[in-house]
Parts: sequence; C-alpha cells; structure tokens
Amino acid sequence: MFNYLLAGKKTEAGKMGVSLAASWAWGVSVVVGMEIFQGKGLAAFVIWAAGNSLALLLFGLLSLKVNIGLTLQDVSGSRFIHWFAFAIQFFSILANMTALKIAAVILGLSPLIFTICICVVVIAYTWRGGLKASIETDLLQFMTWMALLLAVILLGGCSSNSREIVLSGFADVRWATWGAVTLLAAPFVDQQLWQRRFALKVDSLRAFVAGAVCFAVYMILVGLAAYYNVGGIVIGLVILMVAMSTLDSAFMAVACYGRRSPAHGRFLALVVFAAALLFLLFDIGLLELWTFYSSLRLPVAAYVIYRIAIKK
Repeated sequence: MFNYLLAGKKTEAGKMGVSLAASWAWGVSVVVGMEIFQGKGLAAFVIWAAGNSLALLLFGLLSLKVNIGLTLQDVSGSRFIHWFAFAIQFFSILANMTALKIAAVILGLSPLIFTICICVVVIAYTWRGGLKASIETDLLQFMTWMALLLAVILLGGCSSNSREIVLSGFADVRWATWGAVTLLAAPFVDQQLWQRRFALKVDSLRAFVAGAVCFAVYMILVGLAAYYNVGGIVIGLVILMVAMSTLDSAFMAVACYGRRSPAHGRFLALVVFAAALLFLLFDIGLLELWTFYSSLRLPVAAYVIYRIAIKK
C-alpha cells in the first residue's frame, strides 16, 4: 500500500512540482480561463490566474508543517473534513469528465463514448501503477499540452486572428478577487495535493515553488490562447491532456480512502468514477459549477489552515 499510494516516497522535488501543477490544472481551467479573459477582461483574468498559481506556494508553506499522514483526517483530526474532501474528489472527477465531453465535441467525436474510453485508459494505468504512474504520466501530459499551446500561439502571433483586449469592469474584478481568495484556500481540502505532499522524498518548498511557476506559465499560455482566439483541434487536445492529468490524480486520491488494502481503494475509486459518469447526463454550466464549488470549500479549507497554522 505504501508503494501504491505514495510511490514509495521516492519522488524528487522537480518532478513533483510538475505533477502538482498538472494535477491542479483541471481540464475545465482551459475553457474557464479563456472565458474569463474574453468575457470578464484582462484584469479579472490576471487576478484569477494569480490566485490559482500562488495557491500552490501557500499550500507548500503550510503543508510542510505536517510531517506524516495520508488523508485530511490525519491533517485535521476531523472525519467530517475527511469525507468532505472525498466529496470534493467526486466533483473533480465530474468536472474533468465534463471537460472531456467538451474536448470530444471540439474533436468531432461522440462525447459519451469518448469520455468512457479515456476514463478506461486512465483507470487502467493508475490501477496497475499507482501514484508513481500518475506522476510519470503527469510529466508527459504537461509537456505535451504546453508544447501544443506554445506552438499554436507562436503561429497565432504571425496571424491577424487576435482579439481586442476586454477591459474588466468593477463587477468582473470583484468576481475575480473572490475567486482568487477561494482558490488560495482550495488546496487545503484537495486530497490529490495532500497525497503528493506526503509522497515527497525530501520535505522541501522547492516542489511547490516549481509547481507554482509551472502553473503560472500555463496560465500565461491560456491567456495568450484566448487573446489569439485559438480553437479547434489543438484546444481539444489540450483539454484532453489536462483532464487526464487530473482524472488519474483523482483516482489515486479516492483510492486513499480504501485503507484496508490497495484492492479496496481501487474498487472504491472505480465506483466513484462510475457514479460521476451518470451525472454527465445533467447539463451544468462550467463557470457556474466552478464558482459554486470554490465557494463551498472555502470555510472548510479555512478550518484546515487554522488547524495547521495555529494548533499544530
């Protein structure tokens, strides 16, 4: 179980930093980020993106105070928070499956069949390889989607397809500021990130600095993609890669709740994935879903931060 859930605690800081960024990204961040840039304006996008990036650094600063553990119950001592974080993982799986549906539409494929096929692939390699497989594929997926974004942006820079930059209104800035606050707190109730923190070979802030920098560069590329009005197959493939990196992390995060054995954890994760697939029948707006989810986790995250910073 130690090797399956924590990759034997052998992961170096640099590799873990990329994995942290890839797990934190979420497939919907591509769509939501471009919507914010094009709809709410540049200032709102910068505030939202900064909160997203700095969240990993803040998480690193405080999470390193907790030396041993696996789940939020070990961190907070609360079974409610333990299972609240489990519910968060269900939402993560649902949101990234929704992103896969969007990618399928962009790529001209059947959304449901495409989503099921990708989930089967994700489950197959994490089922056998555990957290180590999740981290290794995070590296490949992150490098692939960053290369795709960079290539299409460089090509876009040579074209006349760019949009006018939208100026953010007060309401947009207020929305983005609230979003940034909720994002700063969000990692503290994210089992994916806690699992990676406990899997570090050496407790060091370097992994979280690397993760924050990688995510900030990703946000810059998302903003540029929105500015150059990038779409089509490239964006579909980027959404696919980002969603896969979070889905395999979510599978492993849910597996942590099967403490009796890796087999129990795998089965639990499989059931959660199947349940999330059923929810895809509901048509929920991504931006609204993202905002509701962020607001919901804030008070619980604040309590976890209090437990770490004040009582630990």
